[in-house]
Amino acid sequence: MKGSVNDVLLETANRYYDLILNEALLAIRTRAVAISVEQLRLNAAQDNQSLVADIKIEKASVQIQAAEEELRIARKRMEAGVGLNIDVLNAQRDLT
Repeated sequence: MKGSVNDVLLETANRYYDLILNEALLAIRTRAVAISVEQLRLNAAQDNQSLVADIKIEKASVQIQAAEEELRIARKRMEAGVGLNIDVLNAQRDLT
């Protein structure tokens, strides 16, 4: 560093303030990364809950389809004279 004492002091002060500024920016960016990581974790948890809900909905849909099929079969058996009315009532109950 060449120049007068004032020039050296000014340059030193400028470098010091740049250092302080860069440290503050680093702290801000570090916090932003931590927030992003936490948001990613929350999004993954929410996606997992959504996936679980989708699976439950699909399971319920399959159960409804099975109950509807059982009711259809029970009605056909009753119409053919080989089933009982109670089978139809039970199938209707299972559907609801």
